[in-house]
Formats: sequence, C-alpha cells, structure tokens
Amino acid sequence: MTNQPSDKVLRLTTDPFFIDFEDGFGFIVSDGWIIADGGYNESDKAAQPDFGLGGIVNMTLVVDTIDGAYFSMFMDSDMNPQTGESLTIYNNGETVFVFPATTDGWQEVQGPGFVDPGRSTVIWSYDYGTAGAGNIKIDAITITPYFSDGFETGNFLQLPWIVDSGWVVDGSNPFKGDFSAHFPPNEGVALLESRNLTLPVTVDA
Repeated sequence: MTNQPSDKVLRLTTDPFFIDFEDGFGFIVSDGWIIADGGYNESDKAAQPDFGLGGIVNMTLVVDTIDGAYFSMFMDSDMNPQTGESLTIYNNGETVFVFPATTDGWQEVQGPGFVDPGRSTVIWSYDYGTAGAGNIKIDAITITPYFSDGFETGNFLQLPWIVDSGWVVDGSNPFKGDFSAHFPPNEGVALLESRNLTLPVTVDA
C-alpha cells in the first residue's frame, strides 16, 4: 500500500494538469492502489488496485479550481460485474461515473466527471466484490480547468492576462457585477494599430 501526505492539494488556474504515474502517485493519495508496469501508449507505469487486499480500495485527489474542471483518462479493464466488481468515480461524495466492465485494451474515457468550482475531492473507488481480480489499470489522467473572469477583482490579476496599454477595468459599464474590462473610446489608436487583451492558454497537457 502506498500512502501520500493527506494535505496534498492540486491547485489549477488555466493550464491542464497531466498525471501519468511515471514518478509515483504525485498529488493522488493511494489507499490500496499500486504503481504497475505497462501503462498507456508505451509508457512504463499505470495505477492498478493491489490484488492482495480485497474489499474497496481508493485513490483520492483534492483539487482547487476557480471555475471547475473537466477530467478524462485512459483505462484498460477486464472486470466481472457478476461478482460485484466495479470502479466508480465520486466527486464530493456524489457518483459521477461508473466505469465499463471491459475495454478492448487501452481506451480513452471521455467525460467521466467534472470538478466543482472551489475545492473538490475526487475518488476513484474500486470494489473487488466477491471475486474480483483487480484487472484494471488507469493512466494518462488529464484535468482541464474551466475559467472565467468577471474582473470583480477590479484589475487584470485574476488570470494571467497580457494587457496592451489603454485597456482598463472599472465600473463604468459592467454587464454583470460591479466591473468590466474595456478600451475607452477616448484612447487614441492609430490607423491599423491594435491594442490587445490576450489570455495565453496551454492546449497540450
């Protein structure tokens, strides 16, 4: 059994976060899962239930986000639901996804769950049932945060904006809340000149 410090929290802003288990569990706290050989896409490692334990074993990830997040993963599964064997994802105690019993080798599982805004506790819970063999591996978990900015901080500091001169945040004409970002009409801009408000986003995990 591998245990990580229980105070580990993954804090996300705009960039996706990738977990491949090549260097252990990282931010994930394992209670009955192990790092096994033979990961997705020729990687060396994946997470797998510890066959010798039986019962229910969990992996837990605590995530902090501004506006929530979406996560996906790859799995290789050969479970037997007739024995009660199952894998379920919980988010803050609510069931968000029950995994298929079998896959044809490694398959991507898209849309297995959404992380709530603020702090969320995500649990991968494997139940051996009466005769489970732990024939399931998980790898390549990608957590992609949602984000928005209503500029209610009164500035451009909530997200990593790149701000050209002239852009301001003030309360002169908000759509919602007390503030908005805008380019004042009295700011002189030469013909064919641009003044940009840019938010860089990483698209590759």
